[in-house]
Amino acid sequence: MKLAGLAASVALALAAPAAAQDRPAIRVTLKPIGTTPDRLEVTSVISGLTAAADRPFLQVAAQIASIPGQPYASADIAAEDDLGPLPVTVTLGANDGSGFGGQRLVVAARASKGDIRLRYTAGIVQAMTPRPVGPSFDLRGLDGGFAGGGATFLLLPTDARTYRLEVRWDLPPGAIGVSNLGLGDVSTEGPVSRLMSAQFIAGNLGFYRADGAAPFAAFWIGRPNFDAPATMAWSSRSYAELRTFFGDADARPYFIFGRPFPNARDAGVATDHAFVIEYGTAGRTEAAMRFMFTHEMFHHFVGSLQGPPGVSSWFGEGLAEIYKIRLPLRAGLVSPADYAEEVRTMTDAYYGNPRNRLPNAAIPAEYWRDSLVQLLPYNRGMIYFADVDAKVRAASGGRRSLDDLVLAMVQSRRDGRGYDEARWRDLIRAELGEAGVADFQRMLAGELIVPASDAFGPCLQRRTLSRAQAGLGFADRSLIIEPYTVMGLAAGSPAAQAGLREGDRILRWRGAERSNLHSTPSFVLAPTVTVEVEREGRVTPISFTTRGAPVTQYKWRLKRGAKACAIPPSRQ
Repeated sequence: MKLAGLAASVALALAAPAAAQDRPAIRVTLKPIGTTPDRLEVTSVISGLTAAADRPFLQVAAQIASIPGQPYASADIAAEDDLGPLPVTVTLGANDGSGFGGQRLVVAARASKGDIRLRYTAGIVQAMTPRPVGPSFDLRGLDGGFAGGGATFLLLPTDARTYRLEVRWDLPPGAIGVSNLGLGDVSTEGPVSRLMSAQFIAGNLGFYRADGAAPFAAFWIGRPNFDAPATMAWSSRSYAELRTFFGDADARPYFIFGRPFPNARDAGVATDHAFVIEYGTAGRTEAAMRFMFTHEMFHHFVGSLQGPPGVSSWFGEGLAEIYKIRLPLRAGLVSPADYAEEVRTMTDAYYGNPRNRLPNAAIPAEYWRDSLVQLLPYNRGMIYFADVDAKVRAASGGRRSLDDLVLAMVQSRRDGRGYDEARWRDLIRAELGEAGVADFQRMLAGELIVPASDAFGPCLQRRTLSRAQAGLGFADRSLIIEPYTVMGLAAGSPAAQAGLREGDRILRWRGAERSNLHSTPSFVLAPTVTVEVEREGRVTPISFTTRGAPVTQYKWRLKRGAKACAIPPSRQ
């Protein structure tokens, strides 16, 4: 492994300016304990922060969506300052109602003096322990390594000032410690949100490094179910195309972190200058994996639209879905056949989703309870942006495209002129008039979107068919989270009419196979599903149809003999 060169480039990119030495500072040391490991000892020194008596001064996530944070209690935290031991109490802050959880707050019993020194230990869960689908922030370990997100285990100040941030590793010989702040021990500056959003990975790691204008590297624990070096090499080229598209001149390194996932389908989360891939047990095609990696890397450039979580996700997720296929095809990194297959997969997931008419504002309340609702920002957003692109190209005679609107939005964020729905509405109005604004409002309302036949390029064409939408009639997490229990049973559904009850324990089932495809339903359903449930000590088989009433759906297929496929940049 050629770590020395990468470490030097990272140190150069992340070295804290001399002028920052007077800033308040957070110095964190991380020490994994145990062979798995099963614990992470955290020692931190916070300078320039004064804790007021009986007011929160530290915080950590109590829960991020479906993923719990560390359950720290008051006795778990050893704190001291210049006056000696600093007694603290841990309380739960109010849940903000977004579905993304709240915070644990740390309150001091007296005012502090001087540096605040903390020592506490976070638990590390064995990587293949079952868990619900959710952001990849919990601490998980395997084969001497671990990975997890700072938001769930680091106790950090509640203020928004700029700090000098230092991360140190206390590791056994031969082990590597990395975060998206850099390789090994690093010093930089920024608000505490940089540590909250940071991902950390350490141990005897697999490793890939790419040479290029900006450092690019990948680290992973366990054994990926794909050709990791080849996929990371391809991803470095895709990342270079993304940098070119966005005119990105940031020389800071970009990292991919990998860890095993107990569910069949891969998962992941994007963060600042990095993303985490959780590779599942089923595996997927090489092309599907590469599209997923590009999706996650795209988030680095567009970030999150300002607005409530879930409500604003149509923008970032929808754009990531359309550009994960468009830019690699334009660059010649994928074949037209692979491109067409991914379009088919995504459009089938949209038109076949029985929840595809759910208004956008209703998504957050159900997002982490129903995977069909989780799909909407991805698939609905992708279809919407394909429609916008086709209409902008038609209205401008090919001189302009979705590219121009996306780059204008990103520039608006860089200039501080707004990065929210209002700004997007202004751009759409300028490009397509009130008709474009009306299309946008219909999308938010959940109305079905049907782009033109050539919306996905000259090599694909649309066809119309009538097909039944498939559904279980209850939350698919009932078949994902052990012990398997019927949850979210829809009143009047075929499953309910057949006799299934909320809370039934599910022993086994037939007719529902796990899907490993990104942005698709969690299960591929046969026309009939049979579940064996235990109720009051008796085992009862219950069969029901998964097919609803036929609805009009749309498919895009690769034209026979088609040669030109990529949608070119606009011609302005």
